[in-house]
Amino acid sequence: MKQQRRTKSPPTPSVAESHPGGGPAYVERNIDLNGVRLHVVEAGRGPLVVLLHGFPEFWYAWHRQIPVLAAAGYRVVVPDLRGYNLSDKPRGVRAYGIDRLIEDVEGIIAACGAERATVIGHDWGAMIAWLFAMVHPEKVDRVAALNGMHPVAFRNAMGSLSHLRQTYYGLVFQIPVLPEILLRARSYSWLRRIYSGHNTAGGLPPQEDQQAWLQAMSRPGALTAMVNYYRGAGQMMKFLKTAVQPVKAPSMLIWGERDRIGIETALPTNEWAPDLEVVRIAEAGHWPHSDESKTVNEALLKFLEK
Repeated sequence: MKQQRRTKSPPTPSVAESHPGGGPAYVERNIDLNGVRLHVVEAGRGPLVVLLHGFPEFWYAWHRQIPVLAAAGYRVVVPDLRGYNLSDKPRGVRAYGIDRLIEDVEGIIAACGAERATVIGHDWGAMIAWLFAMVHPEKVDRVAALNGMHPVAFRNAMGSLSHLRQTYYGLVFQIPVLPEILLRARSYSWLRRIYSGHNTAGGLPPQEDQQAWLQAMSRPGALTAMVNYYRGAGQMMKFLKTAVQPVKAPSMLIWGERDRIGIETALPTNEWAPDLEVVRIAEAGHWPHSDESKTVNEALLKFLEK
């Protein structure tokens, strides 16, 4: 790890105050692995917990969880996934294949000097967390997903017309160049519509969160890199046929029930996650860690203490 800096303020210029004060300091680092440099934020000491954000966010998505988990005695490491915010943005769809994303998590754990970790993800980060646990059970203490489909459930849902209607933008993202133009137009208004539609009750995370996303997305190369996750999703279907096994570690799915995608679509069968705990949050949407952060934090702490 390189370029360490301790700060009571956030290491991302898009947010004026991230640290709540009184808790463990945040450490900003860069990790060189797999030919890319990943920007991470870290806090606390203790068993390693890696938090993986989703689209279209970055490490700041977890700013309501970082101080709570760190204060509870965990070493919390939160990367900007490759292509996002301050992390490198390699060219080409292949650079965002699921195997590369899994290798990144493995590299983060190794760079922290650990052999194992609890991996928690939201949205795309949840998909990566699930797959990491399926490929590297020996490196996972626990795995938790927030409003992110289990990969096998995702594969099964791809044949559903209703699911395709709900996630139509994933198909649009397959087109070269056009998605980036659409996303950038009118101050990212299409992106706001996509994600307002994710919640049956409408609405997005607070304005300061949205502003932080937009600043991170505005970095050179970021939009194409972020869309390349979707362009590389076809490779994941092939990956699922050969490289995965059931999740052996204790697992948890936290689901904000105001997400337009129902939990039934996201749940793995008992075969794929035999030790699964499900937490439903009625008043939360696609971003339960923002909508109902206290409930999510309590659920995560209880899960970690098992």
